[in-house]
Amino acid sequence: METTLFRYRFRLESPDSQRMLMTEFQLPYKALPHSEFEVVKDKLSQVARSIGQSANVESVFFKVVSLVVTQFRCNISKALVLTNRKWTATIKEQEKDRLTPIVEALSNAYFGPDYYQPKDAVEISLKDIDQLAKSSFPLCMRHMLDKLRENHHLKHGVRMQFGLFLKGAGLMLEDALAFWRAEFSQKVGSERFDKEYAYSIRHNYEKEGKRTDYTPYSCQKIISATPGVGDHHGCPYRHFGDENLRAALNKMGVGGHALEEIMDKVKNRHYQVLYFIAVSLTEQYAIPELTSLSGIMKYTASLHIDL
Repeated sequence: METTLFRYRFRLESPDSQRMLMTEFQLPYKALPHSEFEVVKDKLSQVARSIGQSANVESVFFKVVSLVVTQFRCNISKALVLTNRKWTATIKEQEKDRLTPIVEALSNAYFGPDYYQPKDAVEISLKDIDQLAKSSFPLCMRHMLDKLRENHHLKHGVRMQFGLFLKGAGLMLEDALAFWRAEFSQKVGSERFDKEYAYSIRHNYEKEGKRTDYTPYSCQKIISATPGVGDHHGCPYRHFGDENLRAALNKMGVGGHALEEIMDKVKNRHYQVLYFIAVSLTEQYAIPELTSLSGIMKYTASLHIDL
């Protein structure tokens, strides 16, 4: 970003200002003497015409932008290395109670749109979940629901990510308890569910412990997760292998050009916007399953990006 801005501003400068900057950068280049210029001016005119520039031989012929930008990039890189060394050696410890927590949090910060839950948010009920999952859930949430239906159990990290998502989407506590009990009781029984699992669900809904109002995980937190063996949380666009991701998208009805566009974004690590890209592409290519986002699930999608 800095080099792009520098390139733009350099091009706006006058020739004299550009020369001054080149001198300041101490680039190993110098202006062509007039006698040498006379020898090559015809060839320079031909080159200028070939690239669509003025062939006026009185013009100054030099291509410096890329050279100057490269030097600028090198200067920034060196400065960052030196700053990091100084930070690690002295400042980090000196500022451990003030600046250090802020600086170290920057790598995990999310600077995208800030979404919040409106006061008039629509509630969803237990009977809505499967249909909304099919039409509107982000791939990560849809995957966890599939695994819950398949195994009738999810590990703690998965339950937190999916459970808070459902809470943010508008699933009330009683419906949430009924939802999880219906699945878990098939594997561990209702009595064990009530003893070992119901508490954490009530805790997420401010009914136990410190009664904290827990919000759905931000997209950045989901992307930064490190799922272990047997886990199903995290971001499929980042954590799935190519073959598994293609299979999951095919299951959603995404294929052809839409699938390839999504996979291209995956290669470029645009994880945070891939849910909306998937929706827009599927609408563009008229895939029936994903062409009708309801108002509530548009909001749910917002929860997936950030709270």
